[in-house]
Amino acid sequence: MRRVNTKALIWFGRNDARQSRLSCKVYLVAVRGKRLFAKWGAADLKGRKVHALYLNGKNWKYESHDDAAVALEATVENKLRKGYELAPRGISRGLTAF
Repeated sequence: MRRVNTKALIWFGRNDARQSRLSCKVYLVAVRGKRLFAKWGAADLKGRKVHALYLNGKNWKYESHDDAAVALEATVENKLRKGYELAPRGISRGLTAF
């Protein structure tokens, strides 16, 4: 079974409702075989690492691995347009929970 690497995306923004005045969200997406898996939710910054607080998840089945890989790239592009950034390796090491 071929696998496309997991992509971890992070969004940081202002949130006046929180004491820190910041929000952090994560979005994880990966392909395994013909399936696209996604997890997303709130995260917290502890030191130099991002830790997911709780994650929701969903998966989709495609006709082929290549179709799932195209959907992964489209999802990443969509999230980048919305303000997410690809997480650096050192920060995202604990986020790959697939």
